Amino acid sequence: MATELHFTQSYYTKVECGKAKISAELLFRILEALELDYADFVKKEKKQRLEDSLTLRKSIAANNHHSKADKDVRRSKSAALDKKMNSATLRA
Repeated sequence: MATELHFTQSYYTKVECGKAKISAELLFRILEALELDYADFVKKEKKQRLEDSLTLRKSIAANNHHSKADKDVRRSKSAALDKKMNSATLRA
């Protein structure tokens, strides 16, 4: 594919990995070489971005939930330690 588009293999790999920015003209050339329709490509890309966004949001929500649970455990342990220290102080 790189040869067909007159790219070096290195540059084409960067394009595939999203590490190289390309112009609209270059995008059209790639889509043409791959025999892909621009509208279909955009729909698929939009769908993929939405799925990625939802996955990220779920991950963030799960991490926030775990962080809250961790804080609750720390608070509980701290309260138990305070209670023990208060009991020891009262006995002394």
